Amino acid sequence: MIKICLRHHNPTFISLATFVGLHIADMRFLIYETVNKIDGIKVLKGLNGKHALPEESHSSSSYIALNQNQTVRQIRLYNSDLTAKTDIEFSVHQGKLLLHAHDYIDGIRQPARELTEKEHELYDKFFGGRT
Repeated sequence: MIKICLRHHNPTFISLATFVGLHIADMRFLIYETVNKIDGIKVLKGLNGKHALPEESHSSSSYIALNQNQTVRQIRLYNSDLTAKTDIEFSVHQGKLLLHAHDYIDGIRQPARELTEKEHELYDKFFGGRT
């Protein structure tokens, strides 16, 4: 089964054959699958050739995205209303590869900031000590 997330709608489980037969006009959707769990957090993989974590969660307070080499690239944290709250990621920021965060305000991803001490305590382990 494939899980389809239609923006602002509940997830729907359908067969691939049904999905291929669907015509969804003017709706943004993302298809992904859970491929693993790390410390209880679901690792998601996009099925459409591009990996983006969902803007909204359906039941989880966070999801993980991996790099091609299977290291953690990003953890997305969600608010209690299941909308994106913060991305914690190891990527290039201001010309340097480092661990940093992006908060979401009214659904808009904000510029990068340094992690707080508490965030380092909670999330450094997922990034293998890379800072």
